[in-house]
Amino acid sequence: MAKFSQKDIYFKDNDMAVFGTDHDSAMFWDGTDDELCITTTVSGVDPIADYHLATKYYVDSQVTTSGDSAGYFDAYDGSGGT
Repeated sequence: MAKFSQKDIYFKDNDMAVFGTDHDSAMFWDGTDDELCITTTVSGVDPIADYHLATKYYVDSQVTTSGDSAGYFDAYDGSGGT
């Protein structure tokens, strides 16, 4: 697993960070679509800070239906916000 400390990573067109052997997983910048691409599944854990990624399971478990027939959802923020 890659770990970056104390530095930022900057990608230009055609730049790629490769993880594993034989390009098992990679991150690269697609300048055509102006987006960061990742060639493997990204997984995570329950977030504990605002900037953490959240798993689909975590988000689904935090969302409840509001009882509205249109299917709107209410989310609960345990920090006291909404």
